Amino acid sequence: MNKGFWKCEECKSTTQYKGLCRECTTYDNDGNIITPVSRVKYNSSGEMWQPPQKRQGLATKDMLNTMRMMRKRKPTKKQIKKELDEVKISNGDGEFIELGEGVEEE
Repeated sequence: MNKGFWKCEECKSTTQYKGLCRECTTYDNDGNIITPVSRVKYNSSGEMWQPPQKRQGLATKDMLNTMRMMRKRKPTKKQIKKELDEVKISNGDGEFIELGEGVEEE
């Protein structure tokens, strides 16, 4: 199965990997690139490769991140204890009562 190839548009040489065309790219005496010539990707049928277009109806990254943020995890025992301690208040006698309960007068 041929997956495709990379082709230089100037000299029409082909290869199996992307990068610069060595024949068409000009270098200086030290080996530094002066004018780079990149290869172009072609598919197995010989046509220029086109990236796939986004399909409608699929979740995007932003949607997935929002969904992850909306999910709540079950609180740990320490978190539950901390919340219960915050809910309890002192009635002055050192005893704690939970909010919502009335203090009975004697």
